[in-house]
Amino acid sequence: MGHIAILSHTFFPVVGGAEVGVHEIARRLAREHDVTVVTPMPEQWGGAYAAEAPEPDGYEVLRYPGLFHTADPRELRRMRRAFTEFRVLRALHRRKPLTAVNVHFAGWYGLVARWVRLLLGVPVTLSLIGRTDVYRDLDLRMRRHLLRSIRLASATTQISEYCLAGAPLRRPVPVLPYGVDVAAYRPRTGPVGRPVRLVALQRLVGLKRVDIVLDALELLEAAEPGRYRLTIAGTGPEREALQERARPLGDAVEFAGFVPDEDVPALLEASDLFVTHTMSETFGVMFAQAMAAGLPIVAASTTSVPYVVVDDRNGVLVEPHDAAAFAAAIRALADDPEAFARISATNRADAVRLYDWDRITVRLLELMPMRRMR
Repeated sequence: MGHIAILSHTFFPVVGGAEVGVHEIARRLAREHDVTVVTPMPEQWGGAYAAEAPEPDGYEVLRYPGLFHTADPRELRRMRRAFTEFRVLRALHRRKPLTAVNVHFAGWYGLVARWVRLLLGVPVTLSLIGRTDVYRDLDLRMRRHLLRSIRLASATTQISEYCLAGAPLRRPVPVLPYGVDVAAYRPRTGPVGRPVRLVALQRLVGLKRVDIVLDALELLEAAEPGRYRLTIAGTGPEREALQERARPLGDAVEFAGFVPDEDVPALLEASDLFVTHTMSETFGVMFAQAMAAGLPIVAASTTSVPYVVVDDRNGVLVEPHDAAAFAAAIRALADDPEAFARISATNRADAVRLYDWDRITVRLLELMPMRRMR
């Protein structure tokens, strides 16, 4: 049994795919190892808080005081924060020697990862997860920081190929996505219902562009009143504005609020199609959740989405900001039972093969170098 630290700049009670991912990895690693999640004190990230965050499941959470800062490695405050974070890991290592450190988000913690490996002699696996880890979106200075962090890490993984697309890599970086508890999902069966039940599951923030989904629903309602029903699940600062936008649609839209992770399978199993117009993802856990439930997906072709949702295999991708095309894609799937059934079966199979948390954790352990204890 070893002692593994997972360093992440965000964790519960903040709600999002990254936080769920850290929790799911930690609880599975804790079956064979002592695991400590190291993270700053909670901060208000756009109002995205869970009503009740899951309790640690077999792992310890070590929080340290931290103020919001940028990910720029040469910004003075970031350097100071990096030293603070290093000292937290050093103290943890002195208390109980670490056999491995898994650092999430190179943009935030690339400096810390380098210091831990070089100064403490502990192997570091760097997990590229968020927008600060997307090579094509970074300026020259941050690109150099990212590549240097990858070179000095003991091992590196990326949540999707989108992270390092176009990067001049010295060696391939394997994809290790986030996942779902596939066994908790029962894939949908049977034809599309009447009404067609659409579900949108995400944080209600501007980058998710839920307003365009509402625009598409308005077009569908105008053509076929009463045929479609949309459930919007999630919370965030845009909720009131979206509710006001949805008011003319009446009963065609339901706001379900925050849905605990354990209730997501039931929400998706009661639906026919998963819809999202997100403009910024590095992976998108909701896609893995939708696939586990066997839901075809309609999404905008932005950022990492085409790397995760393959057009005509996992659903239909449309050009961004085109509500008419989005509505047409929903209607096409609802009107084609053969395509609907084929995509539904494919999505469930892909979820079992690619996105099962147990398989992902086994793969992480295969990739993660461990320090030998004397």
